Amino acid sequence: MITLTKESALVSTVGVLDIMRRAQIVGGQKAIYFEPLLFAGVIYFTIVMVLTYLGQRLEKRLRKSDGR
Repeated sequence: MITLTKESALVSTVGVLDIMRRAQIVGGQKAIYFEPLLFAGVIYFTIVMVLTYLGQRLEKRLRKSDGR
């Protein structure tokens, strides 16, 4: 859970505002708001899950090299 929180903070600084802004622009142009925001949420979730997976693998590797 702590790792997920760390990755969420990292992703939010990287580009969540940009993703959400682009979803709002598309929603305004097409007069549909739910689908672009849903898609932005899926992108955000995917980024967080990939970073969580990579962080867990790195932690396992470091734990093995530490001899524990």
